[in-house]
Amino acid sequence: MQIKQMCIILQRYFLNSIHYLTC
Repeated sequence: MQIKQMCIILQRYFLNSIHYLTC
């Protein structure tokens, strides 16, 4: 599993979420 890949997916689903900053 690629962390960056997951990060991009999370950003698309949670653009206004903390995940965007966590990336």
